[in-house]
Amino acid sequence: LLEWVRHIARHGLPTEMDTVVRRLQSERDRSWERQVELFRAIQLGVEQRGGRAAESLGSWAEALATGLLGKGEPADPARLRAGAELAATFRVGSAEPTLAAIAAAPGAAPGVRATVLRALLAIRAEAHRGLAGEFLKDGNLPNDARAEVLQVLARENSPESRGLLVDVLRGASSRFGLQVATALCGSAEGAGAVLGAVADGRAPARFLAERAVKDRLLAVRPRDAELLERLAASARGDSGRLQKTLEERRDAFVKSPGNPDAGAKIFEANCVVCHSVKGHGGNIGPQLDGIGHRGLERLCEDVLNPNANVDRVFRYSVVTRANGEAFTGLFRREEGQLLVFVDATGKELPLPKAEILSRTESEASLMPDNFRESIAPDAFNDLLSFLLSQRK
Repeated sequence: LLEWVRHIARHGLPTEMDTVVRRLQSERDRSWERQVELFRAIQLGVEQRGGRAAESLGSWAEALATGLLGKGEPADPARLRAGAELAATFRVGSAEPTLAAIAAAPGAAPGVRATVLRALLAIRAEAHRGLAGEFLKDGNLPNDARAEVLQVLARENSPESRGLLVDVLRGASSRFGLQVATALCGSAEGAGAVLGAVADGRAPARFLAERAVKDRLLAVRPRDAELLERLAASARGDSGRLQKTLEERRDAFVKSPGNPDAGAKIFEANCVVCHSVKGHGGNIGPQLDGIGHRGLERLCEDVLNPNANVDRVFRYSVVTRANGEAFTGLFRREEGQLLVFVDATGKELPLPKAEILSRTESEASLMPDNFRESIAPDAFNDLLSFLLSQRK
């Protein structure tokens, strides 16, 4: 039956296909899996024919998608994904409210949410990019599910989608960040956005040293080879030994997760002078409310390799004064003829502009980069457990 249906769609007259579609749609006793198989057989035949789908096929797609999705209540994940895929392909606007409810449901499987978000972006991208961005930024979700949504936004290639993906890139782990950068570099505009973000300090340079990114970027922007080489040079200091340490610590945590209560004490002893959680702590570094959404892999990088993902506003400056003294601190603000810096202890130091001979911004962070030596593995697992628990 499937082959006969496909044959009619590919070789039959339009009136014959309409008759087949109406007949198949009227047979309600078939399982949903069989209905989807028959629909896809017709769809394949139409694609092989090189023609456009008949209006009757669009009507069937809407009815089938709506039935498969139901009211968004918990259901067979395969059924929900099949409905979402139909809604995406045929841009079934009537399914948008149900799809949005599924996408926002915390209990929905990551794969289902990914397919549902793809459908929402196909139906009305401008209304759902924000939700897609939240999904991509959640480092606790599987990379393969996030990659589904990533590819849709990369293909959209609008200023809004590029800006969103650059924002995702800034906070992504090495593995997922590489996927984001590679996807962006599939277009000249996206590659330009990556170069601009790295040059402005809004994204780490390390991705530009990756072969997959370099090859795609040079294919779409060959004139930027010199800029690419200059920006990538700053990232080549990453050692294989550090990467091995990151992987070992991550795998050790998976085998033996730490104690968040013990981790809170480690945070208090080592981190609170610079970072705050729920209003408690210093303001030298980023406040860490909601940090748990970054996921295990990215948090390992943040703690053990703090110089890999430094937002420009948290890069320290090396200041040379007229009296020959050098000072290292984080630039905080300008007050008339004074520049106010903060040192690693949180103490503010106002310096008159007239006394400053030079000021150079470092690529590095004020955060110590020796935690892999100074914190024992068990204590590190406790700290990670505490940080991962911070979801609000």
